[in-house]
Amino acid sequence: MEYYNLCIPNLDLAKTHTADVLLYCVKKAICEFNARETFLIENDVGERCICGKFSMYLECVIRQVDPNHEYDVDVEYDRGYDAHENTIKRLADEETGNVKRIIPDLVVHKRKYTLPYGFINLICIEMKKNGTPSKMKSDKERLKGLTARNGQFGYTIGIMLNAKTNCGESQNGITIDAIYIDGREH
Repeated sequence: MEYYNLCIPNLDLAKTHTADVLLYCVKKAICEFNARETFLIENDVGERCICGKFSMYLECVIRQVDPNHEYDVDVEYDRGYDAHENTIKRLADEETGNVKRIIPDLVVHKRKYTLPYGFINLICIEMKKNGTPSKMKSDKERLKGLTARNGQFGYTIGIMLNAKTNCGESQNGITIDAIYIDGREH
């Protein structure tokens, strides 16, 4: 199992939602999930179940780091496009240019909030169960678009998670496969 350096970043309350702090929250939630949810992993349950349970750990960690936060942690939230909260999220496919509906697996954002940019979006997560590079390709492209500064969404950080369920006891669990900031992999 992958272990993360969990040194808490400098938590200046005015800057609680930096990419470093948000990544810390995700890493801590992964560690807590992997320590407590072995049943889900060992019994090879579906990706949506794993992602839904992980969202609970992530929300708990975010509240520990920022007890006054007013953000929502939503699974498969497909709204918020073109500065309209009720509009279905859409993104152009990099290869074809066709605009398609997108449904991120997990987002941390503020619902019904409008700024000149449109929304306050913090974290977007895509998850694959036993993901391979070919399985994750389209999700990674989506994360690039969701985190791009010149895009329509402006998520601070995007994370590709891999939920490994049949790799042997020491390698089972959720791991980070890729991190996206400003539309680029880091």
